Amino acid sequence: MGTPRPRHRAQRRHPPEHQRRDDAHERHRGGAEQRAEQPPDAERVADRRVPRLRQHHGDADDQREGDQREREAHRRHCAQCAAVEELFAAARAGDVAAMRDAVARDPSLAAARDEHGLAIVLAACFHRQWEVRDALLAADPPLDVLDAAATGRVERLRELLGADRAGALAARTPEGFDAISLAAFLGGAEAVRVLLEHGAPPEGDPANELGIRPVHAAVAARDARALGALLDAGADPDATQQRGITPLHAAAQHDDEALVRLLLDAGADPSLKAEDGRDAIAFAPDAGGVRALLRG
Repeated sequence: MGTPRPRHRAQRRHPPEHQRRDDAHERHRGGAEQRAEQPPDAERVADRRVPRLRQHHGDADDQREGDQREREAHRRHCAQCAAVEELFAAARAGDVAAMRDAVARDPSLAAARDEHGLAIVLAACFHRQWEVRDALLAADPPLDVLDAAATGRVERLRELLGADRAGALAARTPEGFDAISLAAFLGGAEAVRVLLEHGAPPEGDPANELGIRPVHAAVAARDARALGALLDAGADPDATQQRGITPLHAAAQHDDEALVRLLLDAGADPSLKAEDGRDAIAFAPDAGGVRALLRG
């Protein structure tokens, strides 16, 4: 073999100096043109944010308008609540002039209800403010079955019972009173009879937490006709309410001979005692006329 030839390292060829300058110039000019075609980064970001900002401002305006409407609705609600509270205070106090003035300005107030759902006409009846009741009824409010039973509006009562008997008989006041108890206490004998004709139980609602039955209500109202209608329909003359009070105890305490006679004739037991140990005679006034009836 011959002596090897030394290898020569390949020489890198560089473009001429003027060529390098021309290439650099082209790259610079191309980059400038590209940058000129697109907005700077800050401008691009701003362009993207403009619709968002506009949307944000629109949402904020809508929110402010919604808040304003809500505040206005709340203000009206509070004003209405205050008006209703004043109206109920007038009903309890028997302020007939204030009631007439209020319903003259706004007849819908005659159908007002308190926060528990009690109708103002019932509140007037419960407080035995008959002139206030009449002022409310004069405004012709829509009466439900409880209102009609309490006010003795018999035709309205028939209408409601005919339209939805089950719903009417299931109705209760916030205190748990049913229509027949209200009729016995406030509405009168004719309202009691209409309810009995439509299937209202003469015993009323056994679930009433106060234990008040229609017979107790009739005796409390000292309504002999209503009591007679209930007893004729089979109501228990010895039904007890709170503290073991019977209708005969209450009638004796009232010294009401008509009620005592009705109850005795229906089989009421004068020997029954309340929780405090008193019987019917003990409830009767010493100088009252019912003692002789109770002794038999």
